[in-house]
Amino acid sequence: MKLIFYVFYRWALKFGSWNAPEFRALSFLVLLVMINFISVFEHLRIFSGLSPRLLMPNIPYYLLVGGVLGFIGYRIFVKDKRYTDIENSFVQRPTFNKNKANLAACVYIVITIAMFFSLALH
Repeated sequence: MKLIFYVFYRWALKFGSWNAPEFRALSFLVLLVMINFISVFEHLRIFSGLSPRLLMPNIPYYLLVGGVLGFIGYRIFVKDKRYTDIENSFVQRPTFNKNKANLAACVYIVITIAMFFSLALH
């Protein structure tokens, strides 16, 4: 997850004008992880024979999941400027390849979206 966060952080630095790229990177990561959690739980419900709950939106549940993930993400990536430690750890690696990291982040985004939209097929 640190690699994905670092790529999102780099993208936020490159493409944004807001002066807190660590929060944009965290927000995007939390959104994707929240979609993953919801998709996995809904797939488990479908495969166990239960009706999908996604068709009947449960907004408080989604907000709770997003809030918990945001809190955990804040503690892991942002608090005490930990994002600078993450950035330094990747910058100092001689074998770090930005293109492979970007590809990994793009694959994660595509898989997340595909998993979510595959719920519509059930």
